[in-house]
Amino acid sequence: MKLNIDLKTLLTLGGIVAMLSGFVYTTTLRLDLVDQRIERLEADCDSLRRQLRPKKGNKRNEKKQKAN
Repeated sequence: MKLNIDLKTLLTLGGIVAMLSGFVYTTTLRLDLVDQRIERLEADCDSLRRQLRPKKGNKRNEKKQKAN
């Protein structure tokens, strides 16, 4: 069996493959950037929670909480 593909079909298939590979590459890149931003925001949120959380044994914080 002989496979005969003309130039137009070959160029069309090559263009489709190039377009799909570019789409996958840019989508992966964007997802990686979003993951990095989420990790940075989670770290910022954790550090803010630690700053806002009153420490046990601190009498000044206990008096403020009882007053509220």
